[in-house]
Amino acid sequence: QTDRLGHCRWPSGSRAERTEQEQSRAAMASRGSCLAFNVEWFDANASLVRKYRLNYYEDETLDMINSVTGKSFLKRTYCPGVQKSDLFIGASITVFSRQLHLVEYADEGTTAYFSAENVRPFALVKPSAFSSIGEIISSIQHPFSLARMKMISLDASAADRFGCSAGQAVAIETTVIAAGANDDVASRWAKAMEVHGDGVYTACGGQDSHDDTVFAFETCRSSLESMPASSDMTACLVKPHVVIARQAGSVLSEILASGFTITAMEMVHLDRSMATNFFTVYQGVLTEYADMVAHMIENYSIFIRLEGPNVVADFRDFCGPNETELAKVLRPKSLRAQFGETRVRNAVHCTDLPEDGGLECEYFQYLLGV
Repeated sequence: QTDRLGHCRWPSGSRAERTEQEQSRAAMASRGSCLAFNVEWFDANASLVRKYRLNYYEDETLDMINSVTGKSFLKRTYCPGVQKSDLFIGASITVFSRQLHLVEYADEGTTAYFSAENVRPFALVKPSAFSSIGEIISSIQHPFSLARMKMISLDASAADRFGCSAGQAVAIETTVIAAGANDDVASRWAKAMEVHGDGVYTACGGQDSHDDTVFAFETCRSSLESMPASSDMTACLVKPHVVIARQAGSVLSEILASGFTITAMEMVHLDRSMATNFFTVYQGVLTEYADMVAHMIENYSIFIRLEGPNVVADFRDFCGPNETELAKVLRPKSLRAQFGETRVRNAVHCTDLPEDGGLECEYFQYLLGV
């Protein structure tokens, strides 16, 4: 139901009326016009996980209902930055500074819609093709959008499954942006990946594709599980604006072309608590601190661990000055000069001090549950 202003109200009336409303909403969901999810938000102030039902409508508005009380938490409104392609189980979205985790579908209609329509193409970049990971990521263009990415270690059994040698590989899951593209999504995905030859294993649709995705992301060991014995490591965070602009592949290409060694990598969506803890050293130092934290929780970042002699100093120089305009003048070939926009949206974070490289990498190892 909606009021005269178009705001969504929690269904009222008899049990029969509520059942009819729920059936109507489920029918809308099966057509993709209203998708419903059960979501969770960690309330740091109360140290509680709060649960809501989130409804996303075809006009790109959404509302939220408290799952416990049944009361409206957020009236139907437009939320910048949340798109239909962002909505899938396991995803994180930011709604007015609150990071919500999508844990399950909230009705049969939404379940039916995603089962029938939302094909999620999968790719595994084999160890032999890792040096081309940047080009492979860059080839993921419309109607596909990067949803998950994780560098994993393949043992002999896993390597046999994907038809490659054992070693470090990258698992990639994408989502389809345009609903109308699903009819030929398999052929589009195959065409996008075929230019990379045998270096990429692909799957799209069906139970086998689902099983491959689950196996790669849930069963295979994360490369983060192997911490180097040497302290010569540094942390890099590719910032959300770069990921949104589909420039992450170009950043990875620049890093590898410059001779740096990537030993772990994973997409991560920071919440406010994570971002505040990680960047706390800049509080009171950078006037843009609050804006920096706000940007880091907008969308996904990509965490990268690099190793090598003197890697902290060398990679910091490669990233360039924090101020993008200054980087363009002093270090025009640096990452921040090429991909940065402002002092806040300056493409990447990198470790400043040699003694902090291991600490920052360990922090992300902890955040990612490794």
